[in-house]
Amino acid sequence: MNLVSEYATGRDFLVKVKDVQPRQLLESRKTFEVCHAETTDGSPVRKTRTLRFEEKALQEFDKAETYVFSFNGVLMKPDTEMGKQIVQNVNRIIDDKKRVVFITNDSTMSRSTFFDKIVNDFHIHAMKQEHVATSPQGSRAGRTMSEVEVKENCQRSSVITSAYTCAWYCKQHGKIKKPFVIAHGTGLLEELKLAGITEYFATVDELGKPKKEFSKPVSAENIQDIVKQAATVDAIIVGWDHCLSALTIAVAENFIRWNEELAIETGGKEGGRIPII
Repeated sequence: MNLVSEYATGRDFLVKVKDVQPRQLLESRKTFEVCHAETTDGSPVRKTRTLRFEEKALQEFDKAETYVFSFNGVLMKPDTEMGKQIVQNVNRIIDDKKRVVFITNDSTMSRSTFFDKIVNDFHIHAMKQEHVATSPQGSRAGRTMSEVEVKENCQRSSVITSAYTCAWYCKQHGKIKKPFVIAHGTGLLEELKLAGITEYFATVDELGKPKKEFSKPVSAENIQDIVKQAATVDAIIVGWDHCLSALTIAVAENFIRWNEELAIETGGKEGGRIPII
């Protein structure tokens, strides 16, 4: 896309992208010459500009087989005109038998929660991505997948969350079995359990509610009381915590220090530097 500007005067001005109608961007394959601007002193002025779409770039875009979109960077409120138009365009890609993957760094959501959100709240046709969500076990058995299996496969093919990639990393690392999880909600906990990591110690309970002990004032006694609950922590996972407290940070720091001092005392047989994820 090239933006070619012909200045009518030598005065500076600011172009407001919001004044360019979405319909013009979505439908135009050629040149259009409508743009609103205003001078830096706030006085309105209308000028003619040329916005040109490169045909070659559009052709290259259409050639792709997989499209990866940032959830927060692409999807807007589904009840707005812009939001509806974006969903329509994404669904057009899916209907063309292309793969669409949504990613998010919001660790409060598991893949299951994230998938349900884009399907139910934003009306993305993710369940139609069955063509890229195959089940080798099902195909070898010569049977038709159940609705639950289809959803699980579409989910694996359509969404990636930071909670999932964190759990995947911990599993690949191999040695991480008992992480201290700083979190909000159940997203990280759900993905850790799916990865076979169940001995975590978290700032939230299994329902995703903040544990009361982490809201207490920072003191040596409060820190020790919490550390004693999980003295064998082998990693620190820092997720999105809406209730992050000074005590939570102090506890994490003491888990790190405790392991480093233990390594010195045992000559490296126990403890050591634990990863922060």
